[in-house]
Amino acid sequence: MESNSLDNEDFLEKITQTISKHKMIDVGDNVIVSVSGGPDSTALLLALTAISGKFDLTMHVWHLNHQIRPEAGAEADHVLALGESLGIPVTIDERNAKVFAKENRLSLQEAGRELRYELLTDLSRRLGGARIAIGHNADDSIETFFINLLRGAGMTGLRGIPPVRKRIIRPLIECHKNEILKYLESSKSSYLSDPSNQDRRYLRNAVRLDLIPVINDLNPDAIDKLKTTMLLINDEDDWLDSIARQKFNQIADIGVREIQIDAPRLKKLNLALTRRLIRLALIAHFGSNRNIDFSTVQTIIDKTLMDGVPTNIARRARAELIGDKLIIYSERVPFKNLVIDASGGRFQIEDTKISVTIFPANKSVEKFDAKAVLVDVDRIEWPINVRPWQNGDWFVPLGMTGRKKLQDFFVDSKVPRRHRSSIPIFSDRVKVVAIGDLRIDERVKVSDRTKRVALIESPGIIN
Repeated sequence: MESNSLDNEDFLEKITQTISKHKMIDVGDNVIVSVSGGPDSTALLLALTAISGKFDLTMHVWHLNHQIRPEAGAEADHVLALGESLGIPVTIDERNAKVFAKENRLSLQEAGRELRYELLTDLSRRLGGARIAIGHNADDSIETFFINLLRGAGMTGLRGIPPVRKRIIRPLIECHKNEILKYLESSKSSYLSDPSNQDRRYLRNAVRLDLIPVINDLNPDAIDKLKTTMLLINDEDDWLDSIARQKFNQIADIGVREIQIDAPRLKKLNLALTRRLIRLALIAHFGSNRNIDFSTVQTIIDKTLMDGVPTNIARRARAELIGDKLIIYSERVPFKNLVIDASGGRFQIEDTKISVTIFPANKSVEKFDAKAVLVDVDRIEWPINVRPWQNGDWFVPLGMTGRKKLQDFFVDSKVPRRHRSSIPIFSDRVKVVAIGDLRIDERVKVSDRTKRVALIESPGIIN
C-alpha cells in the first residue's frame, strides 16, 4: 500500500510539474475536464481533483453522448456518477455525431472531434472563460507524429500534440500510457474501455497497435530519441513561425471577410517562407488549420500567385490574384430567404443589421447609424423578401427608365465578384426593390404622392 501511495505521489508530482512548466493553470482558475470515461480522461479527472488544492481550482466535468454506440447512454451515466462521487458539477451534452458528420461531410472521428471542441468552447464561455483540460498523453503525441509523417506533413505537423493551445490544456502530455494505467490500478479506479480503439481501420489504431511495436523491436531507444527530435522540431518551428508572423504583419491585411497579401513582396520571399505566409493567411481566414495541406498551399503559390489562375479551396473559399493583391476569401451566402411583412412599425431581422421601419410620409426621418434607403410602402407588392442575388435579377435603377441586370450593375458599380453574394437583395412579389444600401428601383421611389415611407437599413455587405 505504501509503495502504491508513493507511486501515486510521483505521478501527481509529474503532472504538477507539467502544469507549472507550461503555465497551464493560474491559481484560482476554473477548469472544465473533458471526460469520456476511458482511462486517460478518468486519470486526468482524478489527478486534477487530487492536486486541485495546490491551485485552488474550481472544477467542472463535461461529457459528450455522441449517440454512436448502444452503450453511449451507459457511458454518460458512468461519467455523471463519477463526477457526483467527487462532488464536481457535471454537464452532459447529447449530439448525433453521425448526422453531424453527414451534414458537414466529415469522417465520424472528425465529426466527434469538432463537436467536442465546439461544445467545450461554448461551455467555457458560459463559465467565464474556463480552461479546458483534455486527456491526451505522451503516447498520443508520438502517434500523432507518425500519423502526420505518413500523411506528408511539414515541420509544423511533426511537432506532436501541443501542451497548451489557447484555453485548452493537456496536463497528461508528458505521462505515458503505462504510467496512467498504473496510477488507475493503484488507485483502484474503474474506467470504461472503447472497443473501437482496437479497430485497425482507423489510422491511429494501426499506428499504435502495429507500427510502434515494430519500431520498438528494431530499436528499443527509438521512442526516446523521437521525443528529442520532436523537441528540436518544436524549437525550430517556433523560431521560423515567429519570423513568418513578423513578415505576415508587414505584407498582409486581415479584413472582416478576406485576407489580402502584397503579391509582389510575397513573390520575392524564400519559397519556404512564402509557404508559411500562405498557411498563416489560410489559418487566419478559416480560424483553424483544418483543410490546409501542402497541396493546397503549393497550388495557391504555383497557380494563383505566379500564374494568376484562381484556386478553389475547401469550404467555398477561393484564392485570387487581383491587381497586386493575393486575396483569400469565401464565397458566402450568409442568409437564407427572409420575409418582412408590412403590417406597420419596425421590423428587425434577428442576428442581422437589417431592419425596415414604416412611418407616415409627413413624419421627419430620424437619423440612423446604419446606411439606409427610403421607398414608398404602397408601391411595393408585399411582403418583402431578403435574399442573395440570383442570375437573371434585374431592376430599373433610380433616375432611369430602362432595365438593368444586377450583374451589370455590380460591374458598373465596381462591386468585387467575391462580395456580391453577401449583398442583401430586397425584392417584393414581382420586382427588386433595393440592392442593399447601394440603389433602389425607380418604381418604388418616394414622391409627392407618397403616403407611407419604408426606411430600409442595411449594412450593404453582410459578413
